[in-house]
Amino acid sequence: KTHWKARSGQLAQMMSKLIWSTEAQSTFTELKHALQQAPALGLPDYTKPFDLYAAEKAGFANAVLIQKHNRANRPVAWYSHWLDPVERRMPTCDQGLAAIAFALKTSSKFLLSLAPSKCRESGEDQSDTAKQTVQMLFTHRKKLGGVPTPGTHVSTLFS
Repeated sequence: KTHWKARSGQLAQMMSKLIWSTEAQSTFTELKHALQQAPALGLPDYTKPFDLYAAEKAGFANAVLIQKHNRANRPVAWYSHWLDPVERRMPTCDQGLAAIAFALKTSSKFLLSLAPSKCRESGEDQSDTAKQTVQMLFTHRKKLGGVPTPGTHVSTLFS
């Protein structure tokens, strides 16, 4: 797996002065090579079901939206983002929930009609902070089919 931000190290530190060392050059070359080798995303087919996978690893929320194409799973969208400081201080299981919340929120923009709205009851505070999103997922764990763990297949949450 490629964790682009994790691999980029100091190249991603935009607020600090970039010192172009042999390590920075090596990182840049490695990233350039990895980008050239990345698998192509498939075009989504809205007549077929989508599978959404989410995980948290090393402070990053990662998600991939997959569809079956010619009997093989093929990614149609891939998302990754650095957990914010609040999320990174949460217990591991809550970081997994934050990754799932990120996956649901990001993929629903892609699919136009997915899960985050199904998790909320009308009248609930729909503030967009990480802690409230995780609390919402944890509060509604019975509706979601249990407490998800990192790497949980999101389709299993809505039974």
